[in-house]
Amino acid sequence: MKRARPGRLLLLATLSLTTAYIGPAISQDGTGVRAKLSVSSGLEFSDNLRLDQNSPGDTYTSVTDLGFRLTSETRNERLNFGLTGRLEGSEGDGATSEEDFRLSRRGANLDYRRQNATSRFAFRGRYDKVEVEDDIFGFLIDGEFDPNALVIDRGDVTRTSLSTRLQTGLEGPLGFDVSAAWRERDYSDETDPDLEDREQWRFDTTAEFRIRPSLALRARAGINDTDEEDGFDRLESENKYVGFGVQNETAGGLFIVGDILLDDSSTDRNGVFEDDDDGLGLELSITQARTDGEIGFDLSSRIDESGRRTIASVRRAIEMPTGGLSFSLGLVEQDSDLEFTSSLEYFRETPVGTVTANILQRPSTSASEAILNTAVNLGITRALTPVSDIGATFRYGASRDFGESTDDRRATIGVNYRRDITRDWDLNAGYEYTRVEDDVDDWSRNTVYFNIGRDFDFGF
Repeated sequence: MKRARPGRLLLLATLSLTTAYIGPAISQDGTGVRAKLSVSSGLEFSDNLRLDQNSPGDTYTSVTDLGFRLTSETRNERLNFGLTGRLEGSEGDGATSEEDFRLSRRGANLDYRRQNATSRFAFRGRYDKVEVEDDIFGFLIDGEFDPNALVIDRGDVTRTSLSTRLQTGLEGPLGFDVSAAWRERDYSDETDPDLEDREQWRFDTTAEFRIRPSLALRARAGINDTDEEDGFDRLESENKYVGFGVQNETAGGLFIVGDILLDDSSTDRNGVFEDDDDGLGLELSITQARTDGEIGFDLSSRIDESGRRTIASVRRAIEMPTGGLSFSLGLVEQDSDLEFTSSLEYFRETPVGTVTANILQRPSTSASEAILNTAVNLGITRALTPVSDIGATFRYGASRDFGESTDDRRATIGVNYRRDITRDWDLNAGYEYTRVEDDVDDWSRNTVYFNIGRDFDFGF
């Protein structure tokens, strides 16, 4: 039986606060409320539908995607609400009786933001339920890595999250930044013991005392509580911190933020104390504005349930007339193991298409272990005619323990053709090749798909 958790109280308080803030957004006159209903339907052919190590044979799948999005925007507020769903029916050697017709994916999201001269408020809620084997490239979620998403298994995974942030006193001598978040990951009908249910909540607050416009003193405190369970073991960890710092902008254009913190981390396994660690933490960020962007340096040394992790990196952002480029390169040290950390974001728009590149290598913590994650997303589109275009994508995901040489790897390469059939209807056709590798074996899947779709736009 689970004990009463502060996360439930946080959830209740978050919903109450959000209701108070969101109410005015949908009751004002002249908000410009718009809605979009999206429908697409088509067929897919796959030679290994469930990415089994030994393919059972070819499978034909009927796929229907449904989506609804509502947007309301005023000068100070913006509200987005969306619903998604996917209906599938499979037939062939790779389909089971349970897969004749099913709702394979469903989701809902709500995003609300409000701002005025002295404060900002944001709230985000998300719910997604998908089949586990369809989740293998979703392991970078809202900027957070989830290595479990690389595991291929039967069953479903449900992810639910709520987060809120309130900033006050933006232009005054005293300002506050308060944020809270709750996340839950729940597996059902799974067989792999590596798939762990997870519940996490966190609360962070920062107070700034502005001595003058360019100089402020900071006080910070927060708590992060995580509960992970795989059916055999239950691991509970709690990370707390409190600290002070300074924020300063020099006459030469350097923007410096530095904090010294006292970290405390404790871990229980199956209700029995397992580990406790505490010590001083440090966070330092230095940024120099340039005419074409900025350059910066970041240093962090913090303690959590996996131990002390120290990261040092340099970064550069460059603004371009038709896009932008930002990248970083650094080192991360954990328990005497040294690894690289890096990122790259590139976007370019041309008269005939777009090019995008997103690469990220960064550590995370799972079940008190340090994990190094890598995600790559590359894409290119090119117009063929005024009503058609062709595109190509490459996605790659990998995850491994710190200091280990073997990892789980997933990669997919795809090409897509899109054409406007009429003013309202469009056609999509394409091919995808997916390859899965681990420290034992590798296997693959080929998929060909074809669908037609339409968006219905209307206002209130």
